[in-house]
Amino acid sequence: MHSSRYFLCLLLLCALSLLSWTNDDTSNPVRWVFAAKPVKPNEFMLIFEAKVANNWYLYSQEVMDEALPTVFYFLPNESIEFTAQTMEEIGEPVQVKAGKAYKNQVRFTTYVRLKSEQAQLRGYVNYMTCDSEKCLPPQDVPFEFVFSH
Repeated sequence: MHSSRYFLCLLLLCALSLLSWTNDDTSNPVRWVFAAKPVKPNEFMLIFEAKVANNWYLYSQEVMDEALPTVFYFLPNESIEFTAQTMEEIGEPVQVKAGKAYKNQVRFTTYVRLKSEQAQLRGYVNYMTCDSEKCLPPQDVPFEFVFSH
């Protein structure tokens, strides 16, 4: 009886440790959400939304030399045509030494047109995030959009 109770307590402790580790804002203070919104037949707005933890900021696409900008990389695809550059839209800008950054949340968008009935777009976003004391190494977050019309 004691061994099963001991095992249950150990299992609960491991689960709580894992939960606190996955919610640690210091290891990964930016959470990305990707979506595609139809705007016309064959045309979509791609949405890249970053939710930034408290006391952290995410660099803009345009920063000074000492910081790394947020950059979106798209794998080549003959079935997709970009109709606009990636823009920074909704966000809470802050001025930092390296230029422009965002706190809390920022949304990047771009527009694509499909050249075929079905298409797939893959890529990744490379970004750097900092707080008032340190910056984390740049990270790559992959994304994938699957389209059909």
